[in-house]
Amino acid sequence: MINRFKLFYILPLIGVLFAGCIRKSLPVCPPLRVTLVVKDKNYSNIDDAVKQGMAEKLSTDLPFKDYVGTIYYVLYDENGKMVHEKTNYKVEGEALEEVVTMPVELPYGKYSLTVWGNMKTDRPIGDDDMNSGYLQHADAINSDIYTAQGTFNYEYGAENYTLELERAKGKLLIK
Repeated sequence: MINRFKLFYILPLIGVLFAGCIRKSLPVCPPLRVTLVVKDKNYSNIDDAVKQGMAEKLSTDLPFKDYVGTIYYVLYDENGKMVHEKTNYKVEGEALEEVVTMPVELPYGKYSLTVWGNMKTDRPIGDDDMNSGYLQHADAINSDIYTAQGTFNYEYGAENYTLELERAKGKLLIK
């Protein structure tokens, strides 16, 4: 009789202790975050351009927005289907890099991200035809278009990546 009596009181107590460790819901997965940095803050031939009086060398520790003022990006899944797009937006703040965060609903998988910087229109690559777009704009000579493309395997423990933006044009010095 004593053994049944002890079990009657001990088993529920053990159950209560272990029930406190059971999660009622799982936390959301950390979103895919891509840190954008400017790879070439000055032209590769900037020293020659400075000697010729054609350009000034920029400091390499300026805020991101001083090099790239607007960002447009498109995220594709591994089948090439567009899954997220952020139309052209103005870069704010004094950070040395720009962090773009994808929607938390994005499932784990392999993704490709294409980024354009310093574009003037909301959808610089075109609304209907993704193979054409208006990449030149009226003041293109005074600003540099930046581009980057990267493929990421978004999975648990691999949610943060870095992508370097590079100029799409250079300075031509003719002697």
